[in-house]
Amino acid sequence: MDDRERLKIVIMQMVEHNKVHLEKYGKWAHFAKVNQLVDAGALLDEVRNLTAHVDITLRQCLNHLSLTGPAEDIEKGI
Repeated sequence: MDDRERLKIVIMQMVEHNKVHLEKYGKWAHFAKVNQLVDAGALLDEVRNLTAHVDITLRQCLNHLSLTGPAEDIEKGI
């Protein structure tokens, strides 16, 4: 396996790992808001938004390196 293929695998793992964070931040932001911790919920929403930006940037990196096919392949985790 060459370095480009290794990099592809690592970045794809980062994308998958990031999904877990996105879900958890959203879940806990909601939890905070319904438990009258609105400020904490808003901050967790902000963290979720920043994490979403990280996801976009990682996917752009994959595209830039021409390591994947069309964008829908990235969505499928191919």
